[in-house]
Amino acid sequence: MIKSYSFGHEIIFENGKWIYLDSKKPININRKCRRCGKYQIVLEIDGKLADIDYCILDVVTVLNNGGIKTIACCCGHGKVPGIIALSDGRELSIKPVEGDQCTR
Repeated sequence: MIKSYSFGHEIIFENGKWIYLDSKKPININRKCRRCGKYQIVLEIDGKLADIDYCILDVVTVLNNGGIKTIACCCGHGKVPGIIALSDGRELSIKPVEGDQCTR
C-alpha cells in the first residue's frame, strides 16, 4: 500500500486511484487544511490562477506584489515544514511557531 498526504490528510493509493484513508473518498473532493481548517484561496499570479493555502496567502501575495514571483507553495498542513518556491530557483522554508494553529 502506498501512503501520502493531501492537505495534511492521510491518503492511500488503492485500486488505481488516490483516496482519503479516513473516508475512502477520492482526493479530488476539496477538503480543508488539516492544520488551519480553511480551504485554499485562488490567487491570480502573472495572469494564471493558483490555489494558495489560506495561512500563507499573505506571504505569497506580498512576495508577488513586491516583484518576487512564486511558482508553487504549500503550508505543510501540520505534517512537514511549508515551502514557497520562487521563479528564480530559490525556495523559502516555512517553519510554524510552536502552538501556532495557522490562523490569520
